[in-house]
Amino acid sequence: MDNLFSNEPFAIPCPKCNEEIKKPISWYKKDIVICPFCKTTIHTRKFRAELEAAERTLAKFRKKL
Repeated sequence: MDNLFSNEPFAIPCPKCNEEIKKPISWYKKDIVICPFCKTTIHTRKFRAELEAAERTLAKFRKKL
């Protein structure tokens, strides 16, 4: 995995309370995260799949430079 943006803050709304969760991208790479506001369990499988695809694309781009 490319770690270029791992410490960058990324915000998503909680699916239950809709509060904006702003955490480093590396925080979302866990299988399950907990909303810091309402304590809802959030499964990150789909998000991680999209993140991994973006990281692969970035890695291919870097090789072309």
